[in-house]
Amino acid sequence: MGRKTITRSITLFFLVLIEVFSHDILLKYLHPKAASWIYLISGLLIGIIILLPQERRNTSLKLKTLNLPSYTYALGVIILFSIGAPYVAEIFKNHPIDYKIADMLPIMDIMTGRFITGENPYHIIPEIWGGMQPIYLPAMWLPFIPSELFDFDMRWVTYLMIGLGCLSLSAFSSKSNNSSNSALALIPLAVLVYSIIVVDVRLLAHSEEGIVIAYYLLLAAGLYYRSFNTIVIALALCMMSRYSLAIWAVMFVSYVYYYHTKSRALRLTLYSAGLALFLLVLTRGILHIDVFMSLSGDYLRDIQLPEHKWKFMPTINESLGLAKFFRYQELPILHNIFFAFTLLTPLFCFIVYHKLREKINKRFFNLASLKICLVLFYNLLILPVQYLFYTSTFLSIAILYFYLKEEFSTE
Repeated sequence: MGRKTITRSITLFFLVLIEVFSHDILLKYLHPKAASWIYLISGLLIGIIILLPQERRNTSLKLKTLNLPSYTYALGVIILFSIGAPYVAEIFKNHPIDYKIADMLPIMDIMTGRFITGENPYHIIPEIWGGMQPIYLPAMWLPFIPSELFDFDMRWVTYLMIGLGCLSLSAFSSKSNNSSNSALALIPLAVLVYSIIVVDVRLLAHSEEGIVIAYYLLLAAGLYYRSFNTIVIALALCMMSRYSLAIWAVMFVSYVYYYHTKSRALRLTLYSAGLALFLLVLTRGILHIDVFMSLSGDYLRDIQLPEHKWKFMPTINESLGLAKFFRYQELPILHNIFFAFTLLTPLFCFIVYHKLREKINKRFFNLASLKICLVLFYNLLILPVQYLFYTSTFLSIAILYFYLKEEFSTE
């Protein structure tokens, strides 16, 4: 292993650490505009650095691996989330679920209860805001069924899902391709867990985004370990929770079609789409496709109302993202830029792979393209709610874990 490879691994480690710090800690204690630029640039650099070509292994140049058991990372995740549990319980105690503060969880609680009793989860909810139309895709609220059945705080599901997502990174490990150095990913992960428990509790107290984080970490594991079944399941779950994956998924299937096998691409599409369709039919969401399709336009119309400026400006100015660099009346322009980048970024990644596939690190192309697409997707949102960014940040933990595993494997 050459010095360049070692330097890249160290650089990647610090880039991930910088991104994690800028997500909450720098955002709180530094100027939000500075933190936003640091977060954006570090995220893009993470996606770029893992695409740089690998050097051939040189048996005369070896980096000493940490003398740790292969299960160190998994054990570290379990210990980390166990230590955090009492603090999370205190957060839940001090921040009761209230739709007047954040209506996502109360809506999903009602949807889950309806599903269990056989009612249509997507009927209007009169108890919230005098009549609320549920807008959440099936994979977002179905995981909360256990909390409804066993009557415990549904937010524990979110916390557990994040932990399971982190554990999934090591679920497919083999002795032939393992390195205890990958346990270094626990350092930025510990900082991130500290952030969500101490610095900004909104991810756990008021949101369901931990479900999405778990799905993307599972997808990352499937991509790295090349597990067809895992990719199929994760793609369907990601698509049935948030839209941010959609165009990248088209690019990924095209990549499989042209550079692997057409039959594999076809099976990938059919199985993922079939599972997604099954979830829509099972939950009767199939009857409300129009609601899901209109969400983007609804957000734009809502934010364009002058009387809503007071409500949205604190979110824009105090969160990550580039919206704060636009005047409020210019946000529709940012929305157009957002759509342009959402469509063109996966295409650009595909072209880069086609032109430079013999020069880049092909092993990490899918993870790199996914990271770059997510970074631009979230940073260009016109309403950059802070908890949405965690999906991209947790993906960086996965990338670091896999990169260290690859570079310092015992193969």
